Amino acid sequence: MPFDSADTTSKTELFRKRREDAANLWQSIPPACFKMTAWECDSAACALGWLAILQHDGWAFDPHSPLMPYRVPHYAKFHGYAGAAQYFGISLLNAERCFGYSKATVQFHRRWFVSRITPKDVSKSLLALSYDPAALQ
Repeated sequence: MPFDSADTTSKTELFRKRREDAANLWQSIPPACFKMTAWECDSAACALGWLAILQHDGWAFDPHSPLMPYRVPHYAKFHGYAGAAQYFGISLLNAERCFGYSKATVQFHRRWFVSRITPKDVSKSLLALSYDPAALQ
């Protein structure tokens, strides 16, 4: 990673800015266009898909995804939740909770169903997470 010589303060600031930029981007998309179930993945990972669609800060879709036929968003060499963990400086577990489809995701966002999770929910939850230096590889 290009942050090896950087101190914790600058890393914390970088990941805070990335989270804020993503949250602002998600909230700028009209609700009629941005539904968490847009790709029928039934997960909050659609938020990561929007980063890839807009090619935000290095996010893209991997045409050779090991999870084909699904279009999996990736950041650098990391796919899906691992990409979110690396990009936002959070643990893989928190990435799965924030962007996943499990009961833990529903509880994390305090909603009854994944389909009720909104871009605002994902933004709020992501911004509340702390930088986790152990998350970086």
